[in-house]
Amino acid sequence: MQHTGFTGSILRKLPGTASKVWLIALALLLCLPLGTMPARADAATDNGAFETDSATTASESNSSEKTANRQNTPSVEDPGISYPPPDGLDTGSNSVINPKVAQAFVSNPLSAPGPKAGSRAMSLDLAWDDTTKNLPGTTESDSGATLTRSTGSPSTFVMKYRLHIALDSAAYDKDEVEVHLPMVLGNYRDGTSVTLQPTNIGIGQNPDAATPDVPFYYQVEGSDCVIRNARDLNQALSVSIEVAFTVDPIKIEDGSAANVTATGSFPDDAGTTQTVSAQPLTYITDTQTVLDDFYFPANQTKSVFEWGSTMPEPTGGYTLDTLHYRYVMYTTLAYAPDAGYNQPYSLKVQLDSVASGGTLIHASSSGMTYDPSSKSLSCDVTEDETRNISYLSKSKKYYKFLVAYPRNAGDPDTLSYPATFTCTVTPADGKDPATSKTATSTYTWKDYRFDYIKNGEMFDLSKGGTTGQADGYEKALSLLDQGIDADSLLYTVTGKGRYYPKTGDPQYPDTDESKRIGMTLVDDLMYLHTSGAATGDMVRLSPDDCSLNNVSVALTNYITNRLTGSKTFVSNLDAQYPGIKLSVSYKTKSGGDAWSAPTDYSFNRKNYVNDIPIPEGAYAVKIDLPAVFQDSIDVELKVNYSLKHDSPAYTNLRNLNDPAQSVLVLNNFCGLIPSVSSGAALDTSLTEANYGGDSQSLGLPQYDFATYGKYLLRANKMFDLKSLIGDAVFGKFATGTTDSMNGIAYTEYQMDAVSGYRSSSSLTQEQYDQLVEKGLPSASLDNVVFYDLLPRGAYLATDSARAPSVGRLLDYSGTTAPCDVQVSVIDNYRGTGRQMVKIEVDSGLAPGKNVQQSLRCYQTKDSYVAVSGKVSGFTVKLWMAVPFSEAGLVNGAKNNAAFQKAEGALVGGYSDRSRDDMRCPDTGENPVLEDVQDAHGNSAFYNLAEKPAGPDENLLNTMYAADTVTLSHSISYGDGLTNFVKPDTFVDDALFSQSASVLIGQPYIFRMSLISGSKQISNAILFNNFGKASVDGKQSTWTGTFESIDLSNATIRGIAPVVYYTTEENAPYFTADDTRMRAVPAAWTTVKPSNPADIKGLAVDLSHATDGSEYAIPLQQAIGVYVTMRAPSTLPSPDAEEYNQAAYYAKIDGVAHNPNDSTLSAPPVTTRLIEPKLIKSNAPDFDTWVKAGDTITYTLSYTNEATETHPLVLEDAAPAGTTLAPAGAGGLAGNPNIEVNGAPVTDAATVDTGTGSITWKANVPSGQTATATFQVVVKADAKGQIENQGDAAVRDAATSTDTPFSSNTVQNRIRPVLKKAVTGGTQGTGQHAYPGDVLTYELRYTNDTSQDQKVSISDAAPMGTTLANSTGNPTINVVGTASTAGNTVTWDIPVLQPGKEAVVTFQVVVNDDAVAGSTIANTGTVVVDDGSVTVDSNEVTTPVDPKPAVSKSVAGGTATAGRAYPGDVLTYTLGYTNESTSAQKVVLRDAAPTGTHFVPAEGGELKGAPTAKLDGVEVAGAASFEGDGLAWTFDSVGAGSIVTATFQVVVDDSAAGTDVTNVGGLFLNGGTAEVKTNEVTTPVDPKPKPDPDPDPPTEPDPPDDPAPPDNPKPNPEPEPTPPTDGGQTPEQNPETKPLDTTKATPTASQSDQPRTGDLPPFVFAGLAGIAAIAAPTAILAARRSKRTQR
Repeated sequence: MQHTGFTGSILRKLPGTASKVWLIALALLLCLPLGTMPARADAATDNGAFETDSATTASESNSSEKTANRQNTPSVEDPGISYPPPDGLDTGSNSVINPKVAQAFVSNPLSAPGPKAGSRAMSLDLAWDDTTKNLPGTTESDSGATLTRSTGSPSTFVMKYRLHIALDSAAYDKDEVEVHLPMVLGNYRDGTSVTLQPTNIGIGQNPDAATPDVPFYYQVEGSDCVIRNARDLNQALSVSIEVAFTVDPIKIEDGSAANVTATGSFPDDAGTTQTVSAQPLTYITDTQTVLDDFYFPANQTKSVFEWGSTMPEPTGGYTLDTLHYRYVMYTTLAYAPDAGYNQPYSLKVQLDSVASGGTLIHASSSGMTYDPSSKSLSCDVTEDETRNISYLSKSKKYYKFLVAYPRNAGDPDTLSYPATFTCTVTPADGKDPATSKTATSTYTWKDYRFDYIKNGEMFDLSKGGTTGQADGYEKALSLLDQGIDADSLLYTVTGKGRYYPKTGDPQYPDTDESKRIGMTLVDDLMYLHTSGAATGDMVRLSPDDCSLNNVSVALTNYITNRLTGSKTFVSNLDAQYPGIKLSVSYKTKSGGDAWSAPTDYSFNRKNYVNDIPIPEGAYAVKIDLPAVFQDSIDVELKVNYSLKHDSPAYTNLRNLNDPAQSVLVLNNFCGLIPSVSSGAALDTSLTEANYGGDSQSLGLPQYDFATYGKYLLRANKMFDLKSLIGDAVFGKFATGTTDSMNGIAYTEYQMDAVSGYRSSSSLTQEQYDQLVEKGLPSASLDNVVFYDLLPRGAYLATDSARAPSVGRLLDYSGTTAPCDVQVSVIDNYRGTGRQMVKIEVDSGLAPGKNVQQSLRCYQTKDSYVAVSGKVSGFTVKLWMAVPFSEAGLVNGAKNNAAFQKAEGALVGGYSDRSRDDMRCPDTGENPVLEDVQDAHGNSAFYNLAEKPAGPDENLLNTMYAADTVTLSHSISYGDGLTNFVKPDTFVDDALFSQSASVLIGQPYIFRMSLISGSKQISNAILFNNFGKASVDGKQSTWTGTFESIDLSNATIRGIAPVVYYTTEENAPYFTADDTRMRAVPAAWTTVKPSNPADIKGLAVDLSHATDGSEYAIPLQQAIGVYVTMRAPSTLPSPDAEEYNQAAYYAKIDGVAHNPNDSTLSAPPVTTRLIEPKLIKSNAPDFDTWVKAGDTITYTLSYTNEATETHPLVLEDAAPAGTTLAPAGAGGLAGNPNIEVNGAPVTDAATVDTGTGSITWKANVPSGQTATATFQVVVKADAKGQIENQGDAAVRDAATSTDTPFSSNTVQNRIRPVLKKAVTGGTQGTGQHAYPGDVLTYELRYTNDTSQDQKVSISDAAPMGTTLANSTGNPTINVVGTASTAGNTVTWDIPVLQPGKEAVVTFQVVVNDDAVAGSTIANTGTVVVDDGSVTVDSNEVTTPVDPKPAVSKSVAGGTATAGRAYPGDVLTYTLGYTNESTSAQKVVLRDAAPTGTHFVPAEGGELKGAPTAKLDGVEVAGAASFEGDGLAWTFDSVGAGSIVTATFQVVVDDSAAGTDVTNVGGLFLNGGTAEVKTNEVTTPVDPKPKPDPDPDPPTEPDPPDDPAPPDNPKPNPEPEPTPPTDGGQTPEQNPETKPLDTTKATPTASQSDQPRTGDLPPFVFAGLAGIAAIAAPTAILAARRSKRTQR
């Protein structure tokens, strides 16, 4: 199971006051010491916990009370061996401790100290550890108390001793027992102190880190290391604490002694401090520096002809006269044996004598002083120099002495020059005598003889591969088999020539020094054959088979001094040999067997000719060097061939179906033709005898003589053509460190895995890609998995400084690049009780791209396997943590690891002498692994990939490695048997301790450890009768069921354990003798009962080793046996506890002890059974009603009362009527959050938005609380009540099974909803209104509950309105009453049944003075159940709009202005200006007023002769009849536009003497609200009697429609101006808004002030009168005129 951290905070979710209360409570809790934390009030009934009386605990600090307590405690005899009872630990310390370590020792009421007992006594013993006694060169004296180590090793080493503390009666409070260990153990040579290293003490510095069996800790105080008891002790105790210190012998003065002492103190029964001391230990360091050998190294005494690196010139200079002297450099060396030098010293090397005539010229050695007077070299070697050398000198340099001997006439060729030297070494401390050795050597002088090549020959030829040659050959068959040319077949032809004329040497007969040499080299013959083929089966390659790719030449020329033999390198050939050229010829496919014409090339400054052009089809090359070179030449011809994939020779020889044919052999022949300058006495001719066997068999002598006219020196080289060789290697090694503060030993593991193809550096990327495309398995490791199964008791360290790291290997030096990594930790892996670390790695590159050239895979810290070619690899580093309490069992155990390629097989198959092919199938079968079995008896490494069908045994995709754990820190032990318990269900972080708490139905483990601390234990048998112990007189209330037993800790130590089972309670014990005699009591059997519930106890026989011999546990070692039990699935009682006690039989220091003796029983352990609880709360809670849109925060809380970390899984979902709250900053819907003890856990929640469910996963350590929160929003359709319950599970990592449980249910009540709507107004929808409009309000309330409700709904006329008809015209649809008081209407409903809806209405009138632009807002209220909840409705608003500017005027009549007679025609004009900012739909309506009728229709026109204009332009078809009235419809009237409508009526005769009154209407945007025009009135006078003599009537022309002045519309149609005295005056209708005179004819409602020009009023009055008289006639005339025109 993967370990994660936690996130979230609930405190910030609390309301302000609650948050303050929480903060105050938290502050008070933090102020309390942990040991005095008050117990939960319900602990005794709910959790079975005992209350801790903090006051009593605190009072125990009183010394007299402690003393009285001790004196009243009965004594307990010590039988000789004591067993440390783990106890509750005072947790008041402020020390920081790893929670994995501290958890086992947190104060637990179940293990609280019992009564103090007995008479107090304490003893201390010191003893050297066996590993220290066995150090090389160590001797004992004083009965082992004194060790003397006589050694010359310069290396530091660790010495260990053991402090044994025995308390005869352990009635001690914490820190009452003290032991002082002085840290100063002596002095170094420079006066500094030899001090103990505190990190090498087998206990920690933190009392909370003290182990159950060694309950001590230490602190450094001044120059002492002080050891104290870490908690209260209440039983006899015997422990051994390992202490180590580091000795640097080079720094310690010879013979100095270090004294180890221990002084203890404790209060006796009377409270008086008593002291005890241990017998001191002494360590004496005996250092030395021994001169083992003084000699003349081979080949180091030489002739010297000039100063140089061999013999540096002395300061001040000195000229070597080689013509008159022979100079001999004598070289000596002094040597110390292994472990022979660890003390500083002085060194002197002196020349004692030389041959006659010899004179010392100079002496030299790095770091040494030359004294000519004493003919010596000397130096003082310091401590650091002593540490870093193996030869006795400053820096591993020779001692060189140069002696000159005179040359005398007649000296023989060979002379002998003896010399004698003495070397003296004097140790610095003066306690050991100086040692001297003398060495004599005779140097044989020979005058210089010029070198030959071999056997006196002047010329030689050799052939070999060049650097990297194997690469080309080891890829060749892979390329050829896939149809790709095999290139980079590299050969080197080396020709050598030596000729030294004029030397007097008979080998060089020429006396003419000008004679020179040269040569011709050819590479012209190549054969292909199968391995082991006879020469007759070799196929000569033709141009169809091969071709040349590259040719280069390098030449080395030395000229030798004839006297001294010194050689001078010719660095500039052109300067030494002007005009020198290299001639190159080829054989090509087109040229057949003939050589091409030569081409000359110059040498560059490095004497190379590179990149010589190759003609097409070339397959052989020849180079010629003229005979111009002096003394010696070495010519290196490098050729690079390709073998063609369609080569006939390859095709004929290659058999792809023959698995045995893994190679073909390429055999290349080269030749040399020597040459000398003309006239030289040297005979360079060769014979057939110069040819070897293969050359003879192939007929090369005949071929050469026929081709070149002479015999050649021939050489050949054969190389195997191979396929690419795959290799895979996996390695693991460890280094260690210690955290003494927290009592943890850390081991860092490095695992390297490399896979790919060897020896393919010449394989180009293009060739590699081609091969992969054609089916070659890719070398790239793209996705891999590392597995590391840690030993039982160890766990993965995950702190930031030790977090696992993974790198993709990039090069040979180990450079890495980051990659994608997923680290998982699986506790109790497959039931093994061990932690599996699984590291999944993705290279982060595209598939196939993780390929490098050369990588190293480390097997140990200092050794590795190199894989060069196309390779891929990763390196992993992780830290294993081992608490000190587990160190004794983990030390020596195996750590198993595996590496696996996720898909496909690993590239491999290569093996060399050091190892086999490491690739395996995923079966877990490998001898390097410890045999760890899973719960089903399979290897724990079987099918790591967990494939449903099991592993493919033919797929080699896995490699294994293992390391034996060797902890770097000191280890301490108790003595005898301990029995501890811990849960074993979930995260494996709990440590074994005296007590544990486990969940119902879950497993737990007893660990029985038999410890041989200070006494030898052998022939042991362990016993455990389950659940039959008692504590304080209480018996177990439950007993677990046996599940399994783990004996691996015993088997890896060579024990052959035997397990016995019993179905009887309290079965009798037996001894090892019984097992050997087969006299085991009948109650015991080695056959496991089929029903685990029948097993009542078990015994484990550890008495014999695998070879059948009696087994004795080595001192300072422990054997652990792990018994897994399972707790009941139900809680039998609130205080459900099981008590378990183990016992053993053994021989202790050879004496048998009966297991029935109570002293051979471990103290009982207590296992408490608990039931998990999940608590849920909601905010707001039930008392606060919620409504749609409200946010509810749910909180789930789980406190882990078990003594292990629980991998908690929480699940919850948005309940019905809600939805997950929108994602906030966290990015997840519902804003899920989780904290553990206030620490946020990141990435712990997952959300399923489809179902609205949320899952949290978090690890909850023992005693800590996980708090998860999420939020929902109440939906609009939510009704009644919201209920929610959370679920949880604690997951078993080993089996993936859960312990499920659920929370309490929480509820929220939905606030009643009062819905309100409005209708009426300008459009009937209530969205707009004009003054005077009626608005109808409706309120709806539904009883969504399951109970009858008493409901009261009230509402009031909003501001700007008045109740219609003073009561509001209220209505109600259910049984109830409505009443009005003031401007408020109230509806009382005595009973509204569940599911019923009440609907009420009332009406208001918009006040005439309502301000346009204001808003009428209204909210109703419902009161339920006499105030249980009061809810306001939604607010409805109605904007008040200004009344539109619509007007009306009338013209016509025949009487006085503004009056009419019967029969007169009246013309009505309606006008409207759109003063809004958008277009409108406008409808004008009007009807013939009473006393009139529409003028008759003529010529298809409508009656009433209606007209319609928009901005002065007539709109055809706008007028229509609706019922008895006219309507003018304008679909779109733009902002600022003007519409006018006219119609005509005829005054009825019956109207005489009455007023004709008319009002029109305006309707906007399809609304139904009517805006009325002003009212116009025309009095009707009786028609006058006719004039007896009237003038003939004259028919005037119809007047034009005059356009208003300043009309912005272009050229509008003229519009008739109504008479100014017609219609109603503005005073009569002051609310009517005048029309815009710039766009429409003024109406009667406009101002009567002049509108045009500045004419006086009387002019307008006269004109009006004339118009009134003339109007009827004019109108009739106009109509006739129009009819005439039509």
